[in-house]
Amino acid sequence: MKNICLFLAVLFAVLFALSAVSETNEELALQVRDTETAFAQTMAARDFDGFVSFLSEETVFFSGKDVLRGKTAVAAAWKPYFTGLDAPFFWGPEKVEVLDSGTLALSTGPIYTPDGKQSGTFSSIWRREADGKWKIIFDKGCPACDQGPINADDIKVKLPECYYKTVPIYPELARRARVKGVVVVQAVWDTNGRVTNARVVSSPGKQFGFDDAALTAIKKWKCNPATVSGNKVEVYGNVTVNFTMP
Repeated sequence: MKNICLFLAVLFAVLFALSAVSETNEELALQVRDTETAFAQTMAARDFDGFVSFLSEETVFFSGKDVLRGKTAVAAAWKPYFTGLDAPFFWGPEKVEVLDSGTLALSTGPIYTPDGKQSGTFSSIWRREADGKWKIIFDKGCPACDQGPINADDIKVKLPECYYKTVPIYPELARRARVKGVVVVQAVWDTNGRVTNARVVSSPGKQFGFDDAALTAIKKWKCNPATVSGNKVEVYGNVTVNFTMP
């Protein structure tokens, strides 16, 4: 009986490893990005139980000079962040890298204040469990780098100047629920000043319609292209869209 159980355990481990290998690194990175995004949306949705569900039993969170060890300790320390109607901060993945083995991944990105200003950066390590789900095992945040103002005359950089900005339509579902929030969108401008690509970095929740409203509006913006030393260049950057009740 013991031999049968051991055989089944080994077989399951081998099958799991093979399933991870069969997926491309890009597919795994997308899984982690989606998981990190869903993890962040628990804060916007004020869903404490949802937040806890992403934690590994042995997760370690760095909190200032303190280290929180284990799911219970992290949950207790983060519970106060879920009190009140509005989230005290929000975050979103900007860069995701996955090991070739498909078992561990690093996710990093900015942390924003409720008014959309970057207050820091986070780094999270995710582990793929036996059931295929990703759980967070390490998390550490740090203040945003402050390098002081850049002298634009020295590097001769001119950012896109948008002379026409479409005002986003307030989602009807959010209006009825009387929900407000801030959507941060990463946009790409081509050498003609057109927004050719845009994605939501963070938002109060896709279910309210904020994401689609912000993306639809930004993609209609008309801008003068960015330049470096007089040469038109393609650039990307974050755009903050505030939704307040009309």
